[in-house]
Amino acid sequence: MEQLSYTALSTYEQCPLKYKFNYIDKMSEIYHRDRSYFSFGETLHTVLTKFFQIKDINKRTLGVLHSLLRENWISKGYDNPNEEFEYYNIASSILEKFYESNDIKIQPLYLNDFFCIPLESFILTGRIDRIDILSDKNEIEIIDYKTGKFLPDYNEIIDDKQLLVYSLAVLKKYHILSKKASFLYLYHNKKISIYPTREQIDNIKKYIVELYYKIKQETKFLPKESKFCRTCDYLVICPLLGLGIRPTNQDRLKYDYKETIRYLESIRNDLYTLNKLSLNISSIIDKHLLIKRALEIVSQLSNVTKAVFLIKENNDIFKVHYSINYNSKLIFTKEEIDKLINNNYNSEIDVMSSSVIVLDLDKQLNIMEHFYGDSDLETLIMLPLKIRESLLGIIFLLKSNRKVEFTNYNITLLQSLSLQIAVSLYNSQLYELAVTDGLTGLYTHRYFQQQLEQEMEKTKKYNLNLCMLLFDIDYFKKLNDTYGHPEGDNVLKFISNMLKENFREKDIIARYGGEEFVVIMPDTDLDTTIDIADKFRNKIENYIFNIKNENVKITISAGAGLWDRSITKEQFIEQVDNALYNAKKLGRNRICV
Repeated sequence: MEQLSYTALSTYEQCPLKYKFNYIDKMSEIYHRDRSYFSFGETLHTVLTKFFQIKDINKRTLGVLHSLLRENWISKGYDNPNEEFEYYNIASSILEKFYESNDIKIQPLYLNDFFCIPLESFILTGRIDRIDILSDKNEIEIIDYKTGKFLPDYNEIIDDKQLLVYSLAVLKKYHILSKKASFLYLYHNKKISIYPTREQIDNIKKYIVELYYKIKQETKFLPKESKFCRTCDYLVICPLLGLGIRPTNQDRLKYDYKETIRYLESIRNDLYTLNKLSLNISSIIDKHLLIKRALEIVSQLSNVTKAVFLIKENNDIFKVHYSINYNSKLIFTKEEIDKLINNNYNSEIDVMSSSVIVLDLDKQLNIMEHFYGDSDLETLIMLPLKIRESLLGIIFLLKSNRKVEFTNYNITLLQSLSLQIAVSLYNSQLYELAVTDGLTGLYTHRYFQQQLEQEMEKTKKYNLNLCMLLFDIDYFKKLNDTYGHPEGDNVLKFISNMLKENFREKDIIARYGGEEFVVIMPDTDLDTTIDIADKFRNKIENYIFNIKNENVKITISAGAGLWDRSITKEQFIEQVDNALYNAKKLGRNRICV
């Protein structure tokens, strides 16, 4: 007897032509593309199956779930590492919600259950994620995991045939009428159930048999447009939505035809990626994170191995803020950049667009001086990041392989992305001004309060440590009275810069008020916090400040604290403030906990 899967039947209902391509013409090997959401879904199904295969309830821990996720992660179909990282985090979050909200102690009757049931002249096949025994022991529930973001309403579930097909399979295979059949929407952590009757199961059996005979009599296999068309593997050859190319048999497909399809698919993928990357960049308000993410995205899209992101400083000098595989500390003056953009260096400069410039460095000796030592470099792609007439920064993409040419298509993609980066950079700079103290360049007190709340939430959620330091300059009022407030401001700026240089990138440093500075230290134990703070205190103590031609020694005191999760934000700040008070009371130039 012929076997036919429920997936094949539902494919025919979705689009008869897609069914023909897939199950009659056997064209899936040619047109199949790995897709991120398929890999994501398959991973979650595998992880939950293996989790419930663990018979010992005590071993079903959240840590085991995370381990299973790492061990069974399917790394296929992702456009870039950032997308894969994002999906992995979503999967991790889904599993945490599942663990917290579902009965993880249940012992399923069957897991990943494959069925083959005879229906008149064919055999219906399929797979059920889980079959659970209900509390009555004589009744069962069918569970099917759904991993997509779409959450239908109850009326759509009632009209859905999948759960009834599974109920039919259980009845035929195990001679049990399931009391309940449920879709578990993992993304929303929500279960929607139906209660199949014998009449409904008889009707679905009749429907499946009629659908089978309809397929057997089908001759036209006409395409049908649906919401799934845009993600169909056969889009490029679909007469309805694709190129209108008449499908041919697999044996007659020529190499150039397949190459054309790959090329067209790559264009579609690039445009999709460009749109997604633009949305990704536009959501980042932290300037340093934006610069890093943007350069990684641009270098990946342009297929170069070396890239540099320069930002215009207050003195009209362009300096490197982030680079990929390039260690040289490039510095450009505004005049040099203006000459490049205005095409005044040499007539050989090829200006491809207003926002992308391609330079042949064999003919640009003046530019080559900036890249001294990089003997392999042949071509330089320059992306000026402009808002109106204001130049905010420059991205340099360094390419050494002449065989990979930059076409107008490549340039158009980069141009679109560079415009988005410029807008996002401008917004991030405005945000930085709003949360930055004007004198010291550190974060403001208000920003510190917001970040401390966020870090406390993260600490509690992920079971981490959170420490905080509160610094105060000893006898600062006396220093101001002796040398004047301008010199006091210089000391504040110097110590602020020292804080930036001596603490870690993940630490959040803010001006608490006056001569006080606060440092939030995420995921850090108290011993490490005290060690870092004491090294910084020692550096300040041993530094000789030259103030009005006098050598002056300055010391600092600090209070340190580890949040124990049982107190509020205000109480935590008060504890650290009390520790600072004790440090000053005990003679200053010390750290108290």
